[in-house]
Amino acid sequence: GCSGQDDSECTQVSPPCSTGQYESQAPTETSDRVCETCVTSCATGFYLSGQCLDASGPECLECHPACGECDGPNSDQCTDCKGAELLQGTECVSNCDPGFYSNDGQCEACTDNDCDICSGATAGSCTQCAAGTKLHQGRCVATCPTGTFADGDVCNTCVSDCDTCSSTTACNECADNFFLNAAGLCVGTCGAEQFGNTATGQCEDCTVCSAVNPLQYRESGCEGTSNSVCVNLRVCTEGEEFQSSEPSETDNRGCTTCVKEQDCAANEYLLGTCGATSGPSCAACPSLCAACSDPSTCTSCIAPNVLQGGVCKAGCDAGFYADASSVCLACEDSDCVSCEQAASGDNECRVCAASTFLLDHVCVDECPAGTYAATENGEGKCLPCSTSGCAACDNTDTCTSCASPLFLEPLTDTCVQDCSAGGVLRFANTATGQCQACQACGDGFYRSG
Repeated sequence: GCSGQDDSECTQVSPPCSTGQYESQAPTETSDRVCETCVTSCATGFYLSGQCLDASGPECLECHPACGECDGPNSDQCTDCKGAELLQGTECVSNCDPGFYSNDGQCEACTDNDCDICSGATAGSCTQCAAGTKLHQGRCVATCPTGTFADGDVCNTCVSDCDTCSSTTACNECADNFFLNAAGLCVGTCGAEQFGNTATGQCEDCTVCSAVNPLQYRESGCEGTSNSVCVNLRVCTEGEEFQSSEPSETDNRGCTTCVKEQDCAANEYLLGTCGATSGPSCAACPSLCAACSDPSTCTSCIAPNVLQGGVCKAGCDAGFYADASSVCLACEDSDCVSCEQAASGDNECRVCAASTFLLDHVCVDECPAGTYAATENGEGKCLPCSTSGCAACDNTDTCTSCASPLFLEPLTDTCVQDCSAGGVLRFANTATGQCQACQACGDGFYRSG
């Protein structure tokens, strides 16, 4: 110092303030430089104002009453808030603005730009969307996606397998491979008598073929995605087929081939005709028939039976005979009651009717010369006379007349040429055709011839 009797005593001025300090008092003739440390932090509710300069430093000023902590004097310069208030940007608010959510005392922006209210920063956390958008699975969309519908500001899910709908029970359009039925439900398979129309995406009634055209029926279709396939009904061939079953919507007309005569067994006949709705059948012939044309007419018989007039019997009636085919044919002789076919093929009579006689397989009213009428076992026959040259006889041994030039010898029932043979006095009576005894001469007479 410079005081009393001392000369001035000088002290070197302190060096300039270092970084982080400012010069609060400049050095003078009598004072040193004063350096103070710049304030770097303030107490809660205050903010640091100003900069650490050479001649001045920052100071802590009180925050705006709306802020808990701040970096400036205004209400929009908050960095933290009091109590339950939330920091949104640089302001303290009671509730976060739309599009923000509360996270550890701060309002943070929702991930979805169109979201008004969300529960977090992750995608799909939106709970309310901005006007003009709809909430779908935690996200905001301009239009509800396939399979959902707009219910106010929310996209609700349609019924199962539905692409577009107007409510949870009314589907408008189904997903691929599904079809909308009358109940508004999407089904993979439509109900009975329906098919899935791939063009309209709906279950539609199958075409009723018989209603469209009575001459058609449904051959196939009316299942899955196929409508009815209508085709013409079968037409039974007249005279060859008959209708065995009625047609229906799903069944063709049944036609059955009529049985023909050649289809029947040997002992069967064709019963009935080939009509419109019925056909003939093979029926058994009568018991003795080997073949027949109808139930009362046999055409051949089971051996050893014979066929007569379409009837099989043990033997032919009187006046008939069985030919080589066991068919009874009328005897050629009308008086014949029993005849046979000879090996030569000729018809030979074996028995004649009463009052007629059999002669060489022919029936005659009278037996000719050289024969006589005989009855054997009730059958009339012409038998030959046993006498040689006999023209007529009563039986085989009794001749009644002889053939010319022979004469009947009554004594021997023989036919002779010479009545006097053997010295017997007899002569041939040409009037009677017999040998007679010569007339004896009376007394006084003699035989002259």
